[in-house]
Amino acid sequence: MDAACLLIAVFSWGLGVFGIGVYLHAIAELHGWSVGSISSAITVSVLLSSVASAITGPAVGKYGPRPIIALGALLIASGVFFIGQVREPWHVFAAFSLSGLGFSCISVTTLSATLSPWFERHQGRAISTAMLGASIGGMTSTPLLIFAISRLGLEQAMMWSAATALIVILPLAIFVLRKSPADMGLHPDGEPSAPKSDDKPVRVWSRSEALRTTAFVSVVIAFALGLGVQMGFLTHHVTLAVPALGAAGAAFIVSITAVAAFLGRVVLARWADHVDLRITTAAVLFVAALSLGA
Repeated sequence: MDAACLLIAVFSWGLGVFGIGVYLHAIAELHGWSVGSISSAITVSVLLSSVASAITGPAVGKYGPRPIIALGALLIASGVFFIGQVREPWHVFAAFSLSGLGFSCISVTTLSATLSPWFERHQGRAISTAMLGASIGGMTSTPLLIFAISRLGLEQAMMWSAATALIVILPLAIFVLRKSPADMGLHPDGEPSAPKSDDKPVRVWSRSEALRTTAFVSVVIAFALGLGVQMGFLTHHVTLAVPALGAAGAAFIVSITAVAAFLGRVVLARWADHVDLRITTAAVLFVAALSLGA
């Protein structure tokens, strides 16, 4: 399960996050449209993805990951394919909207909901390990997409990227992913079930109850600001780097960014279950803010 989610993350982040900067630059260069107008479509895509993620997580808990992730593969592949077909500015909004909705079905929210029933004691490590796929997607997608577009053109490169995503993700969703370890006669963490305890059962929170807590609201605001800035930076990373470094140099510097993320996730995968996540998160956001300022 963890390996399948890692592989899905390679494509979801490769095409749905790091690839956005490549699409932005390629469309602007091909059609002569302003970066600002294309960025508006990306903003709409990210907002749609954020809203849809509030639905996809609970949907995985109710229906299991198979239909949600399969739908995500179809949507993100459709969005990527139509990015190569844009002829009018409104086409960009439609293509990126499809991609954004698809990403919500194969994002960290969905993958975390997929893995949660399988791990209890090692849940942090499992999710951090799966998210290594996001960094691998960043390391590989930008140079591969830039190379493919330069050799095949935007239309052909997007067609093959969409087809590859479907070929990899759909079989994993249909044949590998399961709703819970009980479906395979297993227990969480791969261990025998613990004997029943007389301890008080863990409280189950409803969404409305969680929304009224300071802890939940503080996490939402912190990550909304952090991820908003991160997405803005990644979206324009290629466009900012190309004038100074050229296409090859831009691909290299974006890959280096992903390598740094990969190393951070390796460390997090080792210690995620043993650290204070709020303090760790604050430190990471502080370092990110310093880096962005620099």
